[in-house]
Amino acid sequence: MKVLVINCGSSSVKAAVLDSETGERYAELRVERLGTRECVARDGTEQHSIPEYDHGRALAEFLPKLAKVGPLAVGHRVVHGGECFSTPVQIDDLVEDQLEALSPLAPLHNPANLAGIRAARQCLPDIPHIAVFDTAFHSTLPRRAQYYALPQELSDKHGLRRYGFHGTSHSWVAERAAQFLGDELARLRVITCHLGNGASVCAVEYGRSVETSMGMTPVEGLVMGTRSGDIDPGILIELMRKEGLSVDELDVLLNKNSGLAGLSGVGRDMRDIEERAAQGDDKCRMAIAVSAHRLRKYIGAYAAVMGGVDAIVFTAGIGENSVAMRHRAAGRLSFLGAHLDEEANRNAKVSRSNPVAEISAPHSRVRLLFIATDDAHSISSSTAALLGRDAIAK
Repeated sequence: MKVLVINCGSSSVKAAVLDSETGERYAELRVERLGTRECVARDGTEQHSIPEYDHGRALAEFLPKLAKVGPLAVGHRVVHGGECFSTPVQIDDLVEDQLEALSPLAPLHNPANLAGIRAARQCLPDIPHIAVFDTAFHSTLPRRAQYYALPQELSDKHGLRRYGFHGTSHSWVAERAAQFLGDELARLRVITCHLGNGASVCAVEYGRSVETSMGMTPVEGLVMGTRSGDIDPGILIELMRKEGLSVDELDVLLNKNSGLAGLSGVGRDMRDIEERAAQGDDKCRMAIAVSAHRLRKYIGAYAAVMGGVDAIVFTAGIGENSVAMRHRAAGRLSFLGAHLDEEANRNAKVSRSNPVAEISAPHSRVRLLFIATDDAHSISSSTAALLGRDAIAK
């Protein structure tokens, strides 16, 4: 089934028409730096300057060309489904309203997701639109992993619990790992590490998410590109008192000015940080060290949560491309029975056509892999599955 997948980030749009079974791409669109003078769209082999465009305007201009390929449905990535949505859902006006109400839980993402939905529904009103949620895979979290240690009345009143994110990626690479290992996911304990500008770890026990590092919002957990990850709440109180920060200013600090960017002082791109670190920049060295330490701590914790681990998987931009981060994360896990093959780690590559690389030594009991994630293929598969066999047969 041909599915148009739309993934709207805070300042970007990624869209592709692809086969929901094979993942073959028929057409692709990428828009970056939305809302700035440098905004550009890459449509196939062509690049277009579209200064100051927003999500709606960019999609209104370029979706008609993608529509000519003939998609039978549109799958939309939506970051936060809250308590309302634990499975993919067909979008109507009521669902749009519910998604808008969830926007405060993921302020960098859900408003952009919703802008993409509205633009696409207006452009393509005659085919079904499906929302696929980052949080859905984590709906299996046990209550002990969902709850914060807050008064239960407050938690119930405001929906304060851990939801988790990057679900489409975690579920996708866990399945690919099981296939590579020649086993069923329902028989394996897998730790998946999605390491990109946003980053999270997930404990996948026998096919179900049982722990994950992001919480009620995508701020909790690992050090990320611009997000702080775990932080003592007392620090936030001190900053509000001593720096006079408002709630909105604190939000900007934690979401946009912290993480790798805040630690390194040179931005959020790990490639730049690693280059500067190699030249002796101490702040960049510290950014890498703190990030790797936090990641390794979560891996160890999740092995304990599951009572062991069969495979550890790295994915997304940093996980797939940073030899140094994989080395730092996996190089001290021998106590788990995980032994890194340094040569394989340096030389292995992944792609859509060859998505899995093994970097564990021959004697390693725990398999170490890195896998090319494919959110678009995952979303298209979920979209087709919801619409059913009759739609796929068309």
